[in-house]
Amino acid sequence: MKNLAIIIPTFNRKLFLFNLLNQITTIIHSEFCIDIIVVVDGSKDGTIEMISENFDQVHIVKGTGEWWYTKSINKGLDHVKKLNTDYILTLNDDILLKNNFFEELHKAIVNSPKKSIIGASSFTKTQPEKILSLGVKEIILWRYKLIPYYKIFTDKKDVNSLKDLHHSEVLPGRGLLFPKEIVEIINGFDEKFPQYHSDYDFTLRAKKKGYKLYVCWDLIVYSFIEETGQGTSYLNSSFKSFLKGFITKHSRLNIKDNARYLFRHGHKLFFPITFSIFIISSFNSHFFKKKIND
Repeated sequence: MKNLAIIIPTFNRKLFLFNLLNQITTIIHSEFCIDIIVVVDGSKDGTIEMISENFDQVHIVKGTGEWWYTKSINKGLDHVKKLNTDYILTLNDDILLKNNFFEELHKAIVNSPKKSIIGASSFTKTQPEKILSLGVKEIILWRYKLIPYYKIFTDKKDVNSLKDLHHSEVLPGRGLLFPKEIVEIINGFDEKFPQYHSDYDFTLRAKKKGYKLYVCWDLIVYSFIEETGQGTSYLNSSFKSFLKGFITKHSRLNIKDNARYLFRHGHKLFFPITFSIFIISSFNSHFFKKKIND
């Protein structure tokens, strides 16, 4: 049996979190001894009371409301240091797991090489199921373009059999499994990226230390993106909100964060090009990409 610590950062999503915790504590996970750490970053919707009343086995870490995603993950990692843990799994609070999630997670650990980091595949919860992420098969470095195995929002029914482990250039934090020792090796998640990019940055820094990145197509999480995906390019927003995103500290579009990420992990010689492409593609996505809520 393997010891697994699950870290879930949350903010004012009590109902989503309740459903996820209820699922984790009830579906079969006989191959794992699980500790659940929920980092509640200043929620005002009764999240702490809900956890205390319904899930007394869950470890609660209370945040200030200013931690956001990355610092919340790191505070969860600090708590994990006190536990007897082999692996750490990060989950978002707005997802559900496929019922065989832990069975497939164990298979992925057994079938992957040592020094591996494993990411889950993700689909929309709403029907018909659409692909959100099945890994990145290639990065065109000079322009830092991520080439996914399948385009986002491809209907699952239009794809042939989705099985096994596959190499991925980067991995998101929504269902990310890594061995505990890596936290000390690369000093956790980088809080210079307070909300976005820190998961990709974490996996890329781990890769530079010799870890292999895999996405497991049998390991599935479902996301309620229409309810919780505000600020993303695939949901409608006003032009004013879009422009404000470039200077908002915790926005996916924040210029400073994107520049730092592209300079760190892209081709430095071509940084002016990659950064210009980021700006142009952001406008293109806002005006011309089909939105899931159209």
